[in-house]
Amino acid sequence: MRRALLFVAVLVLLAPASALARRAVSGAAKDPLVHAALGSKVPRQCAAVYISTVNTLWGDVSFRPATGWRARCAPFAANGWTVLHHARGRWRTAWSGSAIPCPIPHTPVAVARDLRIICYPLIP
Repeated sequence: MRRALLFVAVLVLLAPASALARRAVSGAAKDPLVHAALGSKVPRQCAAVYISTVNTLWGDVSFRPATGWRARCAPFAANGWTVLHHARGRWRTAWSGSAIPCPIPHTPVAVARDLRIICYPLIP
């Protein structure tokens, strides 16, 4: 476990600041990503949404209720991340989960780093 944490810490320190430049999405622009990741009944106020600046066809959604929305979002509670890829005209799930392995399956490494998705290397 210590080795895994040390490995993650080294990766974070090696990443240049410009590589960690994800862009937050707000307002109605969040809707397609939130609905693709969490379902069409989940209000946008229940999630944090980011788009990668490395490749804007990639984004991530995590459950994080806005101030004052915790009770209304409780029925939709989830942990972990959903990585989305915009393909064929809509956002599609590339990876979803809470125990995220490094590298993240079906996700470019530069995109995962830019989105600041915390993953853990699999130790044999």
